[in-house]
Amino acid sequence: MVMPKRKNRSRFTVSITGILKDISESQPTTITDIAKRLSVSESTISRQVARLAKLGALHLVQKGKTKEVRITLTGKILL
Repeated sequence: MVMPKRKNRSRFTVSITGILKDISESQPTTITDIAKRLSVSESTISRQVARLAKLGALHLVQKGKTKEVRITLTGKILL
């Protein structure tokens, strides 16, 4: 069976630990601010933050059009 080729995607991925560390040092923060500090696209950070929130590592609060991001005890343990 031949596997289909993946679309050309950037090989650089930001680590979950890097995101958690950034948030813990700069909380409360936003997805836009995290993306700027880590030099990664907002969509990449948004996906990772959503995954971490599902795991309970981050707490998200809607503040107008932006989401405020804070690390939880679970997130601190993962660090």
